[in-house]
Amino acid sequence: MTWRTRVLTSSGAVRPWVNGLIMAVTIALLAGFTITYVSQQQRKICGIIVLLDDRNQSLPPSNDPDTVRFRVELHHYREGLGC
Repeated sequence: MTWRTRVLTSSGAVRPWVNGLIMAVTIALLAGFTITYVSQQQRKICGIIVLLDDRNQSLPPSNDPDTVRFRVELHHYREGLGC
């Protein structure tokens, strides 16, 4: 039995298991590329969040309630992202 008879039917169509294998490999590749892309974007976002938070934490305390709330929320956002 040659590889063609195992992969193709007598009419030349791809057998169902080959089609399923192609679909599974395609889905796995797409998932891998998506995870890689999202990880890279999160690193970019974390970089700017860390820069802003470190800068705000090093500034002297403020009496303005909006500034205080902004600094607290920015720090919670950083912790939530795990940066």
